Amino acid sequence: MSIALITGSNGLVGSESVKFFSKKGFDILGIDNNLREFFLEKMVPLSG
Repeated sequence: MSIALITGSNGLVGSESVKFFSKKGFDILGIDNNLREFFLEKMVPLSG
């Protein structure tokens, strides 16, 4: 069994890496701090 450790697995490059290694048969261990959640909560819509 092969394991791929992917840091930043929720980001653009990390999520594509997860898909790639998953298709190759790797078990995935993804680590991410998920800062996107923080920024999405604080966003203010630009339109009325």
